Amino acid sequence: QDVRLEKWHTYRISMELGGGVGSGGGDIKNFRVLGNYFFRLNVSILQDIVVGIEGKGLSFDADALYTGGGAMLRYYIHGLRTKKSRSSLTVSGGYIGGFEKPGSSYEYQAGESEIKVFSGPYFGAALDYYFRVWEHVTLGFGGHFNYVRLNGKTETADLKKSFMQGGAHISMVFNILR
Repeated sequence: QDVRLEKWHTYRISMELGGGVGSGGGDIKNFRVLGNYFFRLNVSILQDIVVGIEGKGLSFDADALYTGGGAMLRYYIHGLRTKKSRSSLTVSGGYIGGFEKPGSSYEYQAGESEIKVFSGPYFGAALDYYFRVWEHVTLGFGGHFNYVRLNGKTETADLKKSFMQGGAHISMVFNILR
């Protein structure tokens, strides 16, 4: 007598831009500010699950910038949402690389040359709160944690270093296709 249809599959495409600052620790010495930047192209495949690809940037002061890309998976926490807001847990991972040069806040370790190329995998997690400000635009803010493992080579040595980075960020999500 009654028919009820529930929409489980919804294909929405969105673009997300974000950035933030924080602090960190590990094998990178004498930095003050770590930046975390990302650009994501997201596809919502199920009611609370989003997958995407991301472009990632990590920097410390003005002395080094690592860029790369990878994939992300986001889960919108079902019990923590209203009509205009929702919370999410996001994990991401990929490959990142870049140049380092000497500067006022970064000192090299023994065996490191003046300019080096480093690359390696990164993994990250974030907890965000999103608030819809317009039908097609959502503002988000939250906290993030990144772990980066880098390999490099100079004229005299093979170098390995890793660092952790955490902090706060803000992002804007633009719905492209609903």
